[in-house]
Amino acid sequence: MFGFADGDDVKVKGDDGTDEGKKIGVVGDSLKIHQSNEATINVGQANTDLFDRLSVAEDSPLWSFSHRYNAGQSLYWDTSASNGGTSTINLDKVSAEIKNSTGSSDTIIYRTYRYYEYSKGRQQSFFFTVNPHGKVSGVTKEFGCFDDKNGAFFRIDGTTASFVIRSSTSGSPVETVVAQANFNKDKADGTTASGIDMGNWDKYNLFYIQFSWLGGNALEFGIFDDGARKIFHRFAFANVGAVAYTQSGHLPVNVQMTNTSVQGSQPQIDFSCVAIFNNGRQSNLGDVISVDTGANEVTINTTETVLASIRMKSTENRASIKPIGFDLLSPSGNSTLYYKVVIGGTFTGDSWTAIPESIAEGLDSYTTFTGGQIIQSGYVQAGGSRDIQEILSDLYLGRKIDGSSQPLSLVTRTISSNAKILFSGRFREYK
Repeated sequence: MFGFADGDDVKVKGDDGTDEGKKIGVVGDSLKIHQSNEATINVGQANTDLFDRLSVAEDSPLWSFSHRYNAGQSLYWDTSASNGGTSTINLDKVSAEIKNSTGSSDTIIYRTYRYYEYSKGRQQSFFFTVNPHGKVSGVTKEFGCFDDKNGAFFRIDGTTASFVIRSSTSGSPVETVVAQANFNKDKADGTTASGIDMGNWDKYNLFYIQFSWLGGNALEFGIFDDGARKIFHRFAFANVGAVAYTQSGHLPVNVQMTNTSVQGSQPQIDFSCVAIFNNGRQSNLGDVISVDTGANEVTINTTETVLASIRMKSTENRASIKPIGFDLLSPSGNSTLYYKVVIGGTFTGDSWTAIPESIAEGLDSYTTFTGGQIIQSGYVQAGGSRDIQEILSDLYLGRKIDGSSQPLSLVTRTISSNAKILFSGRFREYK
């Protein structure tokens, strides 16, 4: 009901979008209006991704890790310390206490083996819960998604906090550094509308970095405050550079500290949880590669034998390899077979051959194999077969901090006597 008298002319905007009024008839005191005008709803940036798409899809998790147990750390994380630094899980604090030694130029690096796959055309987000333990004169503290050539990360260098994008598109690493005073969304010093004041950067916070790579577009970083994403700074790369802003969106999680002067005590970063997401459905777009024994049956006995092993080529980086599955066939023999899938370990007297059209290489021969961690095992009956469609682990092959690659090996033996065996394995490459 509207406050109009019978016979009044009422004009409304037409369905055709013009401003020309149109009369609408009335019946008694009731005004009947029939219209199909469209409404415009403005959606803010907090509800869109970095491709300006409405964020209604649930993120797909790539990986998450919390330092709640001592077990599993060595499967996913590599530590390199130049002079006695340590990375130790503190179960009470649910954190890896990463401590550098005290000498000038001493460095410690705590990095994942895996380079987490960027799904092209999607937004990728890295979440970190970290206490940087403050600004320390003569110490550079860094954490984020980066290596020595490419990536994005927070840096606390002496008394200055900043954010860094590192790129090797010029042929050598070049850094774009934005100091906290120049953050373009929120200076996080208590002077801007949010009221956030990072102070000495000595508190526990949920930091984030998210980007849409494809060589361009945008990258932003900040923290979560009271359940809301608070942007500190956004880089816009559209129509800015002549080349991509980094070489790859595939990046590891990394924490690094370097002393620029002698310290009276060990500088420290507490690193608790990390989670990595792709916006929307995750697509397995990597190439699937196979390795096998061909038509040649391999004779094995009660001595453990590496039937097959792969690792990343030494010339490759910023990539990862996901084991998928394998087939084992025992054509002949009177003994049950035992097998185990092992990641890591050390070969001696080994030789490798590049796998065609692949970032991996396969084992040709070796003298001894020791160590490594079992991620799956089982048995094959004499004269039987085993079809493993999926290796039951979220482990990926990556690279150690020193540049060497983790091998993935299938180790077999018989329970007694001899047997013949055939093998075929599959893995997916993200590069």
